[in-house]
Amino acid sequence: MDRPQSGSPLPIGARGAKLRCRKALLSAPLLALCCVGYSGSSLAKSQTSPDAGRQQARIPNLISSARLRPPLVSHVSELRFSSDGRYLLFQDTSYVYVIGLNPVRIQLSVPAAYDLPARFSKDSASVVVASSDMGVSVWSLSDGKLLNHQVLGDGGDCSAATLSPYGQYYACLDGYSILHVFDISTGREKFKGAVGQAMDTRYPFIVPLHRQTAFSQAFGYQFTNTPYFYPDLYSYLQKVEFSPDARYLVALGHLGHAEMVDLSGREVVHLSGAMRHTPEHDSFAFAGPNLIAAADADRAKDSALFSFPNGATVRPLDVSGTLASTGNAAYLIDYPENSDEGTVVSVQSGKPVATIAKSAADVWGDQLIYLTQDGVLILARIGGTRPELELRSPLSTAEILHAAAVSPGLKTFAVGVPGQGGIFDVATGQRRDSFQALNGAWCESDDLCYLQIPGEKPLEFKITTLNLLSNATSGAWFFANELVRNEDIFSGPVMLKHYAQQIYAYPDAARFPFELQALDAKTGKFLWNCPFGGDTSRINRRENVPVVFTDPQGDRVVLGWGAKDSGAQHAADRSPALRRALHGAKLSVHDSVFEVLDDRTGNFAGAALVQTGAGAESFNEAFSEGDWLILARAGRNIIAISLSTGAQIQEQNVYNPAISGTSNLLSAVADGGKLVLYDLKTNSVWAQYTFPTAVVYSHFSADGKRLLVLTMDQTVYVLDVSHRLGAAN
Repeated sequence: MDRPQSGSPLPIGARGAKLRCRKALLSAPLLALCCVGYSGSSLAKSQTSPDAGRQQARIPNLISSARLRPPLVSHVSELRFSSDGRYLLFQDTSYVYVIGLNPVRIQLSVPAAYDLPARFSKDSASVVVASSDMGVSVWSLSDGKLLNHQVLGDGGDCSAATLSPYGQYYACLDGYSILHVFDISTGREKFKGAVGQAMDTRYPFIVPLHRQTAFSQAFGYQFTNTPYFYPDLYSYLQKVEFSPDARYLVALGHLGHAEMVDLSGREVVHLSGAMRHTPEHDSFAFAGPNLIAAADADRAKDSALFSFPNGATVRPLDVSGTLASTGNAAYLIDYPENSDEGTVVSVQSGKPVATIAKSAADVWGDQLIYLTQDGVLILARIGGTRPELELRSPLSTAEILHAAAVSPGLKTFAVGVPGQGGIFDVATGQRRDSFQALNGAWCESDDLCYLQIPGEKPLEFKITTLNLLSNATSGAWFFANELVRNEDIFSGPVMLKHYAQQIYAYPDAARFPFELQALDAKTGKFLWNCPFGGDTSRINRRENVPVVFTDPQGDRVVLGWGAKDSGAQHAADRSPALRRALHGAKLSVHDSVFEVLDDRTGNFAGAALVQTGAGAESFNEAFSEGDWLILARAGRNIIAISLSTGAQIQEQNVYNPAISGTSNLLSAVADGGKLVLYDLKTNSVWAQYTFPTAVVYSHFSADGKRLLVLTMDQTVYVLDVSHRLGAAN
């Protein structure tokens, strides 16, 4: 089992010191800095406890509440010193924070969900925050004000994008492998050109319907003629990176083509020598204005430092993983693939000089800052004997959930955020076990859970059993995904497999033939399968190729058909309610039939007609429990349909639905972060709750009498929902 490590740098050595201050300034939402032994700096103290809002909240029928501890730490995409060393930039999947070091305090916090790594300006007076859809904002550090916001060019998503080291330029590699570089101060395009051979705009792109999420979602792939931004996919395939002085830019486009651009001359400089294939096959990072480092994971002896643009080998490097540059060109960070630790490498000697946790790090002068996997920032000097500062990082929010599973009795909660996962006791919030990543989970009982965690190779995963009574793991089985052709995803007690034996591309194709397979999550044993669209002569039509929706928390899978498909007609043969709805209905190509199957057996469980003016692929979620089918569309519109009668209930401006088939209650989040419970039998509000911070997840107990609620500040609540509270609380 992968467990977080503290990971102090070597040879620094000291792993801790006596806690000298308990609270710190709370100058941004959900933040708490806690300092240990910082030399020469004062730490402002807050008069408000981090738990004060939770303690003051009055929540009706509250059974328990507990903060997850230690809290989960989201993936940190950037940890950097400012050019003058006065500030730290700390960025996770939700926020960009700037931390002043003298005194230690939060200087700035900016919401930045899934944004690009932010940058300090060269004078350390501002921070540049940018998104992959070409939006750029500049924030003042002196007063926290927004100085400028703009959308570069025509906007649109980039397959790969980055800011230059001091935020002067924005580079975007679009879906057609065209590189665009913009001057942020003027908003003008500085360079435009193809990386390798530009992609044919008539070529059909195969895009995923799913993202890694804890909620129901469409699963599988479809064709489109429009490039599609999907960072988890394209991060393997495309990359852009500036040199430290922002003169050069290396771009890796589709089909492994790499180019170097000289921005001063606005021209392509062809890579030469041994460096020619480095960006195509290895990890690389700039190590100064005229040096580039390359790591070969398969042959470490071939890892080396090159001069550029001539490509001459300078010296070997003792590196083998993913490389990252630092604020001091004399050092690089090496993150080996199969290790929990990283190393700081001297560019001059080519040898490691410190060992750190495998998270995020930077060097300024001889000062090293890095983040442990427990979320502690360590400031030390390279070659020193002890840390100069240990600082609890800003509390990551639980805004983005990669995985979540709750045991039937609401005793155990498995939850994963980008970068970390954990198993928690619901009543106390205490973490029982930790993982570097949690991709999926299902709890068969309060003490037995099945967990999907990454294997040792890319796209490899293992399913392991965790017995919480003995705290022992056992019964791991492995599987490997292959992009587009073969992919597995958790859906309650089974692993659903999208398997495409052959992929046919036709000009007006929407989806291609595939086989849906179900494997037992406990053992990997094959349970059942359904082939769809096997007649290749008809693949350019949508017949027999449904949209498949998973449900990580339930025990059913939903198929979305076109209402005129033969698959929809077959479902009507088994559903009296659907037959009644179809009888005399005026059907269009945009109408859909949703068919519900049992996860474990593949047996038919119900079906319903939906006429909303858009096809099944327009829905974000589709899941079922008891007599109900729940559909979510555009993130703000929920439809509940009775499988026995076909009656429909629509709720506007609510999202993140959860349902109890036993009590016929629907939970959803409304504007302002309120949680609303609906009685589906009477189509009325059962209860409303207001929490100190926004609700991000909810789940009913098996008997439908209790509800688990997770809020953004990583607090888990359990409510008694067996009694109606009325419309306002």
